[in-house]
Amino acid sequence: MKTELLTESSPLVTDAGKLVLRLGLASVFLVHGIDDLRTGLSTIVAMQGEAGIPLNEVSGRFVPIWLAFGSLLFIAGALTRIVAAGYVFIMGGAWIFVHASNGFFAENGGYEFVLILAAASMAVALMGPGRFSLDQLAVDRLTRSTSTRLSARQGSAV
Repeated sequence: MKTELLTESSPLVTDAGKLVLRLGLASVFLVHGIDDLRTGLSTIVAMQGEAGIPLNEVSGRFVPIWLAFGSLLFIAGALTRIVAAGYVFIMGGAWIFVHASNGFFAENGGYEFVLILAAASMAVALMGPGRFSLDQLAVDRLTRSTSTRLSARQGSAV
């Protein structure tokens, strides 16, 4: 029996999975960020203040902008781990200050959806964006540039 089918995948398939995860998360966060921006930052600040979120003057402006513009970076796979860490932080705040007291189920305002968004964001932060990303393109170019310079130095030293 091929046990690898149960636990292994090719690097290409793994990177495709990372892309699907990034695009799914980004679409959810982008729509929420745009909705918050359309609602208005002053309204979001007030809502966060009513929810007891500390520093609501800062977070009420930070969160919608991070969700909207960070999602564009996330889709492109640019600064992916940083954006993902921001998502985890934001979802942690949503969990603690808004949803925890409502229990688990999302239908009751609970943390069910926030939990999966935080977990998926943490997974991306830990795994990285994969090969289908601007982050990987930048690393590849930097690596090529560095190896070209090293080769040139070694060639001139001979």
